[in-house]
Amino acid sequence: MALTVALAVSAFESSFARAADPAEDELNRQGVDARKRDDDAAALALFRKAYELHHSPRSAAQMGLAEIALGQWTDAEAHLREALGGTTDPWIQKNERVLRDSLARVQEEFGTIQVLGGPNGAEVMVEGKVLGTLPMHKPGRVRTGECRFEVRAPGYVSATRTVTIKHSVPRRETVELAPFAPTVSAQNVAAQPSKDEGGFSQGRSPSANPPTGEMGRRRLRPYAWVAARRPASFSAALKP
Repeated sequence: MALTVALAVSAFESSFARAADPAEDELNRQGVDARKRDDDAAALALFRKAYELHHSPRSAAQMGLAEIALGQWTDAEAHLREALGGTTDPWIQKNERVLRDSLARVQEEFGTIQVLGGPNGAEVMVEGKVLGTLPMHKPGRVRTGECRFEVRAPGYVSATRTVTIKHSVPRRETVELAPFAPTVSAQNVAAQPSKDEGGFSQGRSPSANPPTGEMGRRRLRPYAWVAARRPASFSAALKP
């Protein structure tokens, strides 16, 4: 990459043509000088000022080359493509080969990934941005190397994977999200008290609010049966 950038700076310096606007021309000259000093950040700032004057193809190209040196691959690709679109510009025509070689170098920094699976409409997130939704009908473009993506959807457990992306090898992954398990709200649990082995709600004794009449005799009869059959020793143990 260093050789490509050095050749680009040399070619652009030796072939400077006067811009329609002297101010733009001067900013581009200063930017090239900054690049020769390896101050690529300062150069990019100067090229950006020149570009903002007229959005000329030449200034777009200079920005793209500086962005390569700074590793700003997405912006570099966009600006180099824009510059190469200026096919009638004499300066672009003269430096077309350098620009195309630089663009090819930038494109090696990208690969593709296509995520399939479900549920339909689940978002595929890469670096905090939505790359697509399930199922992706076409691959999405990402940086080469290690790529961490997340699939998420309301009502489902999110899934995260890390894969290796190569420039010339399309990557395909299938992710099926699992729905959240149904839960019982605390309010519903409180409204349905549990029962002990005798069938009575916990925290309430059988004698609380005792029933009356025939219903009372029926419900209290089992306790009378148990009391009648307790051994004397049990009753004696309860005496003070």
